[in-house]
Amino acid sequence: MEPYADQSTNEKPIIKKAKKAPTGLIILGGLSFIPFIGILFGAISILISLTDFGRFRIMFILGLSGIIFSIIIYSAIYYFGFIKRGGTYDELRVEMNQILLKEIDNDIVKYKSKYGFYPNDLKSLLKENGNLNLKDPIINVIKNYKGDSLFYYKTTPSEFMLFSIGFDGKPFTKDDIYPAK
Repeated sequence: MEPYADQSTNEKPIIKKAKKAPTGLIILGGLSFIPFIGILFGAISILISLTDFGRFRIMFILGLSGIIFSIIIYSAIYYFGFIKRGGTYDELRVEMNQILLKEIDNDIVKYKSKYGFYPNDLKSLLKENGNLNLKDPIINVIKNYKGDSLFYYKTTPSEFMLFSIGFDGKPFTKDDIYPAK
């Protein structure tokens, strides 16, 4: 007997349709495009696809694509945020620096009013204000800088000088950053 029916009797041959992945699982694969947490959904999608690769091939593709998408997004954020110099990100670093310097400046004035003299170093301010951030936002973009802070701080009995030495890593140059007014 032949596998297909005789055409003269008008019977249609039986054709097996391949089962497709359920919509819910395809949506799970699509969730892998959500940055960061999508990596988890992508890994789950890939693992599920390995159970029946022919049926769940789309889940493998979606899961892997979502993971690659997250890697690309976070690599770009890292590059533009910490490595690339110039443009908007440097301007934002300068603005953050000015605000931070203003906060440190205010804490120095409070310290003098409390103790009658300026602190010897900026770390002394941490005893008064434990929430104070003494890390210069631009320190990560300066290559081969050996110090732990870019802030220049000097005192005399009657005044103090505070600024960031800027992107060149040298004080008293045109790129020095001063507290916001």
